[in-house]
Amino acid sequence: LHLCDRRQRQMCIRDSLAPTRREISPHQHEMECIRCSQCAEACPASLLPQQLQWHAKAEEYDKLEELNLKDCIECGACAFVCPSEIPLVQYYRQAKAEIRTRTQEAEAAERAKLRFEEKKARMEREKAERENRFKKAADQRRKDMKSSGGDDAIAAAIARVKAQKTETTEKAEPAVKPAVAAAIAKAKAKQAAAAKAGSSEPDNSEMAKLREERKRLARERKAQKEQGETPDNNADDKKSAVTAAIARAKAKKAQQEDSTE
Repeated sequence: LHLCDRRQRQMCIRDSLAPTRREISPHQHEMECIRCSQCAEACPASLLPQQLQWHAKAEEYDKLEELNLKDCIECGACAFVCPSEIPLVQYYRQAKAEIRTRTQEAEAAERAKLRFEEKKARMEREKAERENRFKKAADQRRKDMKSSGGDDAIAAAIARVKAQKTETTEKAEPAVKPAVAAAIAKAKAKQAAAAKAGSSEPDNSEMAKLREERKRLARERKAQKEQGETPDNNADDKKSAVTAAIARAKAKKAQQEDSTE
């Protein structure tokens, strides 16, 4: 046997020790373990079948690996000598399959982790290369602009844009705004003086005058707008009168023709 490899030795031991169907009844009823240690004495791999069965039943796979469950050749000698008729080999096979599945899942997760880390490192490397490329291109553009006098043109364009913005803001501001600001400042000064003097009700006459002035300006603008719209209204009235006169003339003519007939 020492000349054969491990698999051949396992097959030889299995063939020599595995019980037949006549030796093991198919109708077995599993009972509790009585700790007789006959399974340990019959094990050809010198394992501890009793402890292996306990840990397999409790799904403690780490302890099964510590007890060298992988060395079990599944010969069935422990199950054959067990007086409690415990199907030990079935527990071992199920535990081995679960350990194998978990090992494969762990390896797959490790491979996925490595792929993710490599992808992340590659993306960061590509990002750094891209940023360096953009930076070099920007530096080259600046050098070209300096050599061709492009900075002066850019500064002139920026100055023109700023001048246009200032012009639009000045046009947008109404002419009354300085007067309004002066009136508000004057009213605030009077309120502050009244507060210092100790009067409970400050003088709001200036604010009232300012509101009246605003109302008056609004009324004037409204009147100007109505005056601008009146010519159009008069033209519409004239057109409607002409169409009404034409309609009356046609009606009279039609009545005359009916009376002559």
